[in-house]
Amino acid sequence: MFYKINLSPFNEKLFFQYEGTYSRIHLTTHNSYIEPVYSMNFISDLSLTQNVFNNIGYVRYVYPKGKIKPSFQLGGFVNYFFKTDYSRYLEVINDLGNTYHTGYENDNPFSKLDFGVSIGAGICLNYLKNNVLFIDFRYQRGFGWLDALNSNTFVINADFQIGK
Repeated sequence: MFYKINLSPFNEKLFFQYEGTYSRIHLTTHNSYIEPVYSMNFISDLSLTQNVFNNIGYVRYVYPKGKIKPSFQLGGFVNYFFKTDYSRYLEVINDLGNTYHTGYENDNPFSKLDFGVSIGAGICLNYLKNNVLFIDFRYQRGFGWLDALNSNTFVINADFQIGK
C-alpha cells in the first residue's frame, strides 16, 4: 500500500510517497572452511527466517509529459523485523577426521530494525482516466541490520493507484 501527496507549492512534478509492505525472508546456507595452519575443517549450516514490515518514505520526481513518464525517487526506509527464527550448527573436524567441536546456536544476532537510504528510477503509466501505474527499480542500503554488516537490497515494485 502507498500514499502519495503532491508537493505542488514547491513543484507540480514533485510528490512525497509513503509505502508500507510485508515481506518474509528465508535464507539457508551450508559453508565449509579449511583453516590452513591447523588443518581444521569448519562446517556451518545456517538457517534464517524473518517476517518484516517495510516502511519507506521518499520524494518522487515525475516528468510531466507523455503517456509513459520517467520518475526518480530519493528517500529513506525503516524495516521492522517482528519475527526472526535463526539457527546455526557448527562442526569442527581436525585433519585426522576426528570431531573437535560441535555446537548448536539459536541466539539471533540481527537487530529488530534496519534503516537506511533508498534511491530509484521508474516509469508512470496512466490507465483508466486519471489512475496511474508505477513500475520502479530501487536500491536500498541499510545500516542497522547487523553490526559491521550493511544490507543491500534491490527492489522491483509495481504499484497501481486506486483513488485520486
